[in-house]
Order: sequence, then C-alpha cells, then structure tokens
Amino acid sequence: MLEKEMGISLKEQRQFIADQVLLIYGQMDAASVIFDHLLLGSSFNASNGVELQQNNVTHIINVTREVDNFFPSSRFTYKNVRVFDDEKADLLTHWEDTHRFINEAR
Repeated sequence: MLEKEMGISLKEQRQFIADQVLLIYGQMDAASVIFDHLLLGSSFNASNGVELQQNNVTHIINVTREVDNFFPSSRFTYKNVRVFDDEKADLLTHWEDTHRFINEAR
C-alpha cells in the first residue's frame, strides 16, 4: 500500500539506503599509505585533526570542488585542486603543480 502511494519500491529503497551506509562507512576508513610521506584519504580523514596529527601530516591536497579546507588558518599547508568528483575530471592538467607540492612537503 505504501509503495503504491509513494510510487517507489521499498525493496529498492532499502537497497539504496544500505548502499549509502556502506559508502559512508567506507569514507571513515583510515587513510591509505601510498609512500612513507604520502597518504590518500577521504574528506573524513582530512577533517580528523587527531588522525592528521598522529600521521604527522603537514600538507594537504584538497581535490574537491564541493568541500572546503577544514583547517584553513592552521598549521596545515593546503593545495586546492577544484574539480568535481567525476570520473571524467581531467586531473593530469594539475599534475605538475601537485607533484611539486608533494615534493616540497617531504
């Protein structure tokens, strides 16, 4: 009855919610160590000051258009690459600047 009134399948809605919960939990994972001096993380990691301190993070590359820097006037040095989270985003145009930034952070 509710499905008919709302025009949606409750089974599909349950699956959508389950998928979103998994996505959120995945974003709460610890940052991945790429090299000793380079971590890859989510916006959750970038907002977690304790985790940043524990990992001795000094520089952060913010590769989003949607999320501002979490600690803009702090001890962190930021590099912003303002692109949408889209598989078609051209990240290679930012390679030289980000590579330089990573090397300066070493």
